[in-house]
Amino acid sequence: MKHRLAAVLLILGPMLAAGADLTGSQVLDRMRAVTVADDRTMEAEMTITDRNDRVQTRTIRSVMKGDNKIMVTFVQPAELAGVTFMSTSKDNMWIYLPTQGRVRRISGSMVNQGFGGSDFSYDEMADISFTGDDNVAAIADDTIDGTDVYKLTLEEDDGLTFVWVERARFLPLQVEKHDAEGSVVKRVNFSDFAHQDELWVPGRIVMHDLNKGSRTEIRVKEFELNAGIRDNEFTEANMKRGA
Repeated sequence: MKHRLAAVLLILGPMLAAGADLTGSQVLDRMRAVTVADDRTMEAEMTITDRNDRVQTRTIRSVMKGDNKIMVTFVQPAELAGVTFMSTSKDNMWIYLPTQGRVRRISGSMVNQGFGGSDFSYDEMADISFTGDDNVAAIADDTIDGTDVYKLTLEEDDGLTFVWVERARFLPLQVEKHDAEGSVVKRVNFSDFAHQDELWVPGRIVMHDLNKGSRTEIRVKEFELNAGIRDNEFTEANMKRGA
């Protein structure tokens, strides 16, 4: 990891001074300040498209508190209705399967499996901000479709993650996850932001799995911010009732 990081820093070195008005951690803090509500409820449509352009559609309902507590329930289709995922931290994740009638802890290799057949792993669902442990190794200036952005390089255990944050409003526009060899394995794009109560909510999130050639799109149908959700609502009993 140290050798790969050194190579990245050598490439990015000439650009680092351009983004030096803020540190990478400060940019992430600003991003969270304008995108993470005290709590949030949401209903959305999830569309999964495989490499052969076959499409599956789901309706999901979610409850979130801060950026580390989340409960997501499938509403449709019928065969997935009631299946609920809950995370209270990256190390504490569970799944409720109505057909089995029990809550199962998610651990080991299971954290990298697709949630409900989507391109979002359980680990990615638990990391709402897609920024890992904030191990920012570099910051540079960049542009996406003509928009000025900060490009952050985050050091992860299994590779590097790049995050593009709009300079004007500190909105996340794109995240790329690279493997240990430096190849892009996943790309997430955020768009159609809605503004409410001084916060921004992405109306469209698209996850691309470059290895599988598939993508998953989440389109928000309705949401509510700062409804007063309590920490003790994230329980196994509530998983069985649905988000």
